Amino acid sequence: MKLKKVLISEVLNQIPRLLSQLQKNPFFKTYGSFDWNFWQTRFTDFPSGHLQESVLTLALLYSKNFEGNIYFKSKKILRWAIASMVYWSKIQKKDGSYDEFYYNERQLGATAVSLCCITDAYLLLENHLTEKAKSFIKFKIQKSANWLKKNDEDTTLTNHQAQCLWALFNSRKILNSSTYDKAIKYRLKRIKKAFSKEGWFEEYGGADLGYLTVTMSFLTKYALTVKDEELLKMIDKCVDFVTYFIFPDYSYGGTMGSRNTAHFWPSAFVKLKNKNSKAAIVAEAFAEGMKRQILVTPSKLDHYYWEQIYDFIEAITFDTKSKNKNKKLLPYQKNDFKKYFKEAGIYVCKKNNFYIMISLTKGGIIKVWEIKKKKLIFSDCGLIIRTSDEKIFSTCALDKDYKIVEKDNTLIIKGKFHSVKDKQFSTITMVLFKTFQFLFSLNVKTSNLIKNVIINRFVKNVDKINLYFERKIVLDNKLEIEDTIFNKTSKKIKKMAFADDLFLSFVAYAKYFNSNELNTDYVFVKKDLINILNKKRKLKLNRIIF
Repeated sequence: MKLKKVLISEVLNQIPRLLSQLQKNPFFKTYGSFDWNFWQTRFTDFPSGHLQESVLTLALLYSKNFEGNIYFKSKKILRWAIASMVYWSKIQKKDGSYDEFYYNERQLGATAVSLCCITDAYLLLENHLTEKAKSFIKFKIQKSANWLKKNDEDTTLTNHQAQCLWALFNSRKILNSSTYDKAIKYRLKRIKKAFSKEGWFEEYGGADLGYLTVTMSFLTKYALTVKDEELLKMIDKCVDFVTYFIFPDYSYGGTMGSRNTAHFWPSAFVKLKNKNSKAAIVAEAFAEGMKRQILVTPSKLDHYYWEQIYDFIEAITFDTKSKNKNKKLLPYQKNDFKKYFKEAGIYVCKKNNFYIMISLTKGGIIKVWEIKKKKLIFSDCGLIIRTSDEKIFSTCALDKDYKIVEKDNTLIIKGKFHSVKDKQFSTITMVLFKTFQFLFSLNVKTSNLIKNVIINRFVKNVDKINLYFERKIVLDNKLEIEDTIFNKTSKKIKKMAFADDLFLSFVAYAKYFNSNELNTDYVFVKKDLINILNKKRKLKLNRIIF
């Protein structure tokens, strides 16, 4: 299988980078830490629990033999893996939770995913642990599992719920305790409630393509282990949904999704490919995308690159030759069609030699690929403006309040411009923030309150202005876009453009460069047209794309 070969190459290229992040000196307090910015550069004043995920990579490298794995059965790798598990145990907060971005964060995701990896590593290396180490690590596993049992987050991030599920399931097995059964059922209920019959799990109010593959990875492990047929059927629907977002140039996801992510975790597709022919074709397409270096892989990432590595290894070591001979085509390879994922707010169309993708719930984002040339030829992520008071607003925001009309070959989206956050911490605000966190975020309730404020100010674009837009898209014998802007504010527009790519919310897995970005660019609206808008408070812009 092509995917296995390219995955091995990517993993082996990244392991030296990963091991360089590890504190390997057994005489230091931070022995076993993967947080380079804490133990080496001292840029941060607290250790990130999230970074200890990499212990699973070490455990897999030690335990699983595959082509080129020089780390297999290495005593040093084993020693470092155990040290990483012990360090994770040492930095645990008193209540069993972990921080990632700031002190006293008590993040559900960091706690859940690190517990997933610690428990997976523990099960792989249990026979190599001393009784003292076993006892210490199990005690800390119990504390984190108990914290997950009692705590949740207000927002719906299904990848976090899937990680909670797997972490609790593993903890139940290691601790041999049925006390987690109720919590496991609760997580399953939340996960299934967040599922759309279109084939996706909710992430911040919509379908996100990158995080969908993360969710699928953890859910597939669980569903195959316990033989949950209902969950497996949901995952099969997700496989089908994913096929629409593998584009003719072999890129994937991106700004069409609720969180703008384009990374992929392949293990679910590898594990399902013998039963699901679409999973097999997705795996092959991912292989081609990696070969063309157009996908977001660990080599492109600075943050979270370590996560993909262990999923890559799980895909490598699980992989067998596909028995499924029923080869399927990706949607863009089929006959002309149009499909509207109404719940996701995404419209997909194959028309002659063009593959067209439109996100209606994000203000009418449009991307067009020329299929024969395997090339992105048009990308429009909506309007972005700067007003005379130096505020920035855009139409490219996930908003369920947009009025959407679909009729024949015409799509209409109406709504308001959203404010764009462009804020950074000053030295004073950083000191004040850290002081507040240190003094007052001593419990989960306060931590969650602060987290919700941060999410609304930096992650979501919830503030709107009385600057209205209407985007009309006609898909007939041509692709025509008509934008109308209505300014009902006292503000004057200083600068305006059609953005070819726009990532407004803070998401650590988004905003990474892709080579197809070189095919398109911002289109700035001429000054004389902006003057008309400022004078008449209305402007209509019409473009024919092909």
